[in-house]
Amino acid sequence: MSMRVAVVDDEEIKRVSLVDDLRDAGFSVVDFGAGEPALDYLKKNHVDVVVTDLKMPGISGLDVLAKLRETAPETDVVMMTAYGTVETAVRAMRSGAYDYISKPFSSDELVVLLERLGKERRLRKDNAALRLVADAEKLESLIAESPPMKRLVDEIRQVAAGDAHVLLVGETGAGKDEIAKRIHALSPRRNRPFIKITCATYTHQLLESELFGHERGAYTGADKAQPGRFELAHEGTVYLDDVDDIPLEGQTRLLRVIEERIIERVGGTRLIPVDVRIVASTKADLQQRVDEGRFRSDLYYRLNILRLQVPPLRDRPDDVLPLIEHFCAHGSTTCVCRFDDHVHSVLRHYCWPGNVRELRNLVDRWKMLKRAGEITRDDLPAEFLNFSDVRGDACQACPRTFEESVEALERRLLADALRKASGNKSQAAELLGLKPSTLRNKLAKYDLNRDPPSAKSGA
Repeated sequence: MSMRVAVVDDEEIKRVSLVDDLRDAGFSVVDFGAGEPALDYLKKNHVDVVVTDLKMPGISGLDVLAKLRETAPETDVVMMTAYGTVETAVRAMRSGAYDYISKPFSSDELVVLLERLGKERRLRKDNAALRLVADAEKLESLIAESPPMKRLVDEIRQVAAGDAHVLLVGETGAGKDEIAKRIHALSPRRNRPFIKITCATYTHQLLESELFGHERGAYTGADKAQPGRFELAHEGTVYLDDVDDIPLEGQTRLLRVIEERIIERVGGTRLIPVDVRIVASTKADLQQRVDEGRFRSDLYYRLNILRLQVPPLRDRPDDVLPLIEHFCAHGSTTCVCRFDDHVHSVLRHYCWPGNVRELRNLVDRWKMLKRAGEITRDDLPAEFLNFSDVRGDACQACPRTFEESVEALERRLLADALRKASGNKSQAAELLGLKPSTLRNKLAKYDLNRDPPSAKSGA
């Protein structure tokens, strides 16, 4: 496919001659006599390279360059100047120009420059693709020895192939970020941007500016226009971490973006089309938030098209030791960790209230203190030692609210009954003294309407 070039020059005779020569050399070319119509065209159309004169009536070449840095950072700019001083060249290059060419020049000189740029652009694209492949391979190594994680990996492969929005549900620290990256890296959008925004870290006004951008003067301190994350992620993926923390007024604008696929910068009036896939994560029960009037039901249904439940680490004990081995072998420092039988049992049965993040912090602590050798009871924090090796007692000893403790106990009772009944729900209902309809509702609540968990899974 030929490289798309836009030529911007107010000298018509030279511009027309240059355009003809570039087309003869195999480039796809559009041309403009001023900066304003060029920028209007580039708002709606993609080109690979803009070749622009520096001095023009109205908008200068440097103005065109500055605007493109905001709206189309992937577009390269070559500056034409009859004022080929070192100062002008340095200013253009510092502002983001790929190169400059001094007038008068022959068309052949510009063709050579553009051909060199074309090779560099292809190399950049190839390198980006290689990085994504490497990321995908890294994500393929997601630790999944336990039945819940093996099931989740299969679901990730299925949802990644499509383009519908995805909702990741799970506790803080359970690994939702890595799963969001994996979905993008395995998706058809893998060659386009993956942009994350942590919703909990922004006030309402700043969150809207981050998501949708702002125009100059939109609010105090907005001294220049700024594209938002949705613009930057065009044709890629936006990851909304902790979407449950978006206030109601922000939810309204987000819903409009999802439904209409357009954004409007804060303080602006221009409608900007965007094409993004949204992966959102939540640590809260969004359906409960909807019932309480704290989350828009229409937004919830838009985000909840494909739902993935990310299990807490306490429900995947078979992954604890493989995760430790992985964290020991990776990072700025590495170590080899061995455990005596007591520590081995504690690590498998501890309920990990901080999930995978807590486990990684523990390994980092070992790296700083020991780097290698056998991990003993003395190397464990005090909270690991104040519980029985019985899994249920261990989890009850971890910090929880009353509601969380009740739900954890109820979930274990349901899982145990299903195991004893070999998955027969009628028999499980009898064992628990529940009506079959009540059991079905509870199984749905805890996402247990699947194959019964094995004793090895510790669920």
